[in-house]
Order: sequence, then C-alpha cells, then structure tokens
Amino acid sequence: MARHWPLVLKSMLAIAVVGYIVAWVEVEAVLAAFAAADWRWIALAALLLPVNLMLEVGVWHQLVRHVAPGTSVRTSGEAALCGHALGLFTPAQVGELAGRAFYIPTGDRWALGAAAFTERLTMVAVGGVAGVPALLWFLQTHMPSAPIWLYVASVYAGGVTLTLVLGLVFPRRAWRVLGRLRWRRLSYAFRFLRLLRGSAQAWLIGYSVARYGVFALQFLLVLWAFIPEVAPASALAGIALVFMTKFLLPSITLGDLGIREGAAVYFFGWMGLGHAAVLNASLVVFGLTVLVPALLGLPYVLALKIQRAHPDGVDAPPASSSVVSPPTSDG
Repeated sequence: MARHWPLVLKSMLAIAVVGYIVAWVEVEAVLAAFAAADWRWIALAALLLPVNLMLEVGVWHQLVRHVAPGTSVRTSGEAALCGHALGLFTPAQVGELAGRAFYIPTGDRWALGAAAFTERLTMVAVGGVAGVPALLWFLQTHMPSAPIWLYVASVYAGGVTLTLVLGLVFPRRAWRVLGRLRWRRLSYAFRFLRLLRGSAQAWLIGYSVARYGVFALQFLLVLWAFIPEVAPASALAGIALVFMTKFLLPSITLGDLGIREGAAVYFFGWMGLGHAAVLNASLVVFGLTVLVPALLGLPYVLALKIQRAHPDGVDAPPASSSVVSPPTSDG
C-alpha cells in the first residue's frame, strides 16, 4: 500500500481541487452548461487527437534517434503512449520519463529519460512564447490593477521561457553549462544535445510548435461547443494563458487535473465568459488530451512489465552501447 500513496495523494488533491471549483461555480450551472453543449464541436476536437499524438511522436522520435539510432518510429510511438499511462499516476509525471526510457529496448536509460524531459521542456518553451505576450495583453486590457503576484508571475514566466528558448537555439552551449556546473550525471545524460543541430533542431521545434497549435485548436473547438459566441482571438489568448499556467506550475495532481481548470475559470472569467461553460470545456480537454492517451497506453505498460519480468527475452544491449558516451575533457 505504501508504494501507492503518491497516486492516492494526487487523486485526492485532484478531486479536492476540482470539487472546490465545481462547488464555487455551482453544480447546477455546470450540469446545465454540459447539457446545452454542441457535441459536434467536441467530435471535431476528438478527430484531432491522432494528429496530436503523431506530432508528439515526431518530437520524441527526433530526440530518440540521437540516443538509440536503431529505434523505429513505431517503437517511439508505443513508448510515448506508455509514458502517458505511467505519467498520469506518478508524482510530477516522472513515470512518463521512466516509461519512455525503459520501453525503448536499446540506448542509455538516463539519456532516454533526459530526451523525454527535453521534449517536455520544448513544449514549456513554446507555451511560454505564446503565453507571456498573452499575459501582458491580459494585464493591460482586463486587469490594469492586477495583484502584484501576476506581475511576478509574468517575470518568472518570461525568465523561464527565455532560458529554455536559448537552450533550444544553442543546445550544445546548454550542455556545456551543465558540465561547468559539475552535474556529471546530468551532463552525461544530456550529451545528445551536442548532436542536436541543423534539420534535427528545426524539426524538433517545428513539431513542437505544430503540436501546440493542435492543442490550442482542440481547446478552441471544445470552447465553441459550450460558448459558441466567443471570439477566436480572445479565446486563443485565454488558451495560451491556461497552457502557460499548466506548463509552468509543478504537477501535484492527477494529470494536472484542477490546475488547468482553475486557470481557465480564472482567466476566462475575467474575460467575461461563463465559469460553468469554461470549466466544462477544460474538463473535456483533459479527457481528450490526457485521459484518452493514458488509456491507450495501458497495454504498453503491461508489455513493459512483462519486459521487466523477463529481461532475458529482450534484445537490449548494455548502456555502454549507446551513442551517448561518457563525458570527456573536450568541454
């Protein structure tokens, strides 16, 4: 039972946060907004899920092929789904990194975990590039007398975004910084950053931007299902704020459930949209983009467990065979 307490705690936190938001919005209003939804828009958003997943696999595979060059796109895709399932139930979604790293049959596990983390940081960077201008616009147009913490948040978001963007633009220099900090384990794990240049770098960023665009379009379509009169420009600005909040805040609940919903109710509420409709839209987006991929990944979690239980049946060379070699003095 002790090993399951993080899952229990995350689930309880998610239920508590969502329950508080629903109670604050009022249950009757939430149910009424749900009943009045136009499910055709939600169906269109659902049809974009395969596109979303294919773009995610594209980002992930660009990184995997620098750590485990022989890995197929199919294996990378299965590892991504396995990571979704494990990440939903683990603190700070660390299970996503471990699931992806251990599902790939070859390559250094630390480097594969670092590659998965790099993919996540790439999405955070893209979310910040879209979210920081949206936050500044929001402060000027909707909250000219905003509390000080929002201005502090904008500085924090801007600093994190700038740091990550510089790391993506200059990955070799980012790796050298890790080496100078004497974080030997991290420096070793992220050594693949030396190879991330040219077309691979462009594809990584391009896939991430496209995936963010699909995320935003899915959210917009779901939002139209509940609030058909919302203007696309304002809606996309609010979506950027919600995603930035989700990306930058630590994951303490099940699949970030409650964080995204609270941010949506807060920001869209200030824009004059109905709290109940926005909450419903955010919950549907959670189901489409988090819960469904996690359910699709459950069979691959089972396959991973079988792999771990019978390691002799897996053709996996030792970690030293990876393209990532130990740090040298070439710094």
